Amino acid sequence: MKKLFVLFGLLLLVGCGNNKVEVENNPFAFKDEIQAIIAIGQGTEAGNPVEVKNADEIHLFVDVMQDAERYEDPLSDVGAEYELEVTYQDDSTETIYVWFFSNTAGRFEVNDVMYRMNEKAIPEVRSLLEK
Repeated sequence: MKKLFVLFGLLLLVGCGNNKVEVENNPFAFKDEIQAIIAIGQGTEAGNPVEVKNADEIHLFVDVMQDAERYEDPLSDVGAEYELEVTYQDDSTETIYVWFFSNTAGRFEVNDVMYRMNEKAIPEVRSLLEK
């Protein structure tokens, strides 16, 4: 009986552990086709909003954010550098907060979930936002 109880406890722990791993590896995906993005600089990056409607420029944002991994490390108190207002084909909108730490490191937040950006397109996206 004691062995059965210990075995049940171990199976419960293993089962709970597997669910956490799946959540951490859950990649980011946009919920629909993007129609437009308005980027609004925050703090030291404040300036005129940048409106992105060109398909190639929208594709840059998709490249840098698509399949990004959840960010589970401790966060800093530094505010976002950019607020992106994403408008989808069905006219719904979503707000994405963006931080850049170098030309190859950045993260973004959507619906209180933080993601680490894919590195490849970060320099191009930064130059687009800093027009």
